[in-house]
Amino acid sequence: IARTAAARGTKVHHMCEDYLNNMYRDFPEKFLEHEKDFLPWCLFKQLRDKALCNIDNIHAQEAGLYSDKYKVAGRVDCIAEYNGVPSIIDFKTSTKERKDEWNENYYIQGSAYAEMFEERTGQEVNQLVILIVTQDGTVQEFVKDKKEYLPLLKGALKDWYDKNI
Repeated sequence: IARTAAARGTKVHHMCEDYLNNMYRDFPEKFLEHEKDFLPWCLFKQLRDKALCNIDNIHAQEAGLYSDKYKVAGRVDCIAEYNGVPSIIDFKTSTKERKDEWNENYYIQGSAYAEMFEERTGQEVNQLVILIVTQDGTVQEFVKDKKEYLPLLKGALKDWYDKNI
């Protein structure tokens, strides 16, 4: 079950990335290639129509980031404007709808990406956007301010370093 869910998520994520990179416009054969994966394709189309249309002015996709300050690294899904606001954007799939409180780790991770991006570029990004499409096609949009999660990020990093160093 976990392997199937992970494969579905990876396929939807690649479709989102291709869409935001204008691959479907520039290489229509890519569009047809994805249609054969029926469930991921349907989930992607729901996400495209209800949320990806709010993304503009992309700064980075699948970009590696690191922080000297926090001594962490990671790969962010997308840094772009979401509804006109610079944002860290994460794409997720889920079997069922998620409650907001289940997303805390996503917000902490997004805050880390925002901090890393600012450290590397000098550009501040405060909005975190988690876009989730469920197996039944429901699209959920969670929008948060990174500042709420910076204390949790610092606490999580301290706990990790205390256990591992």
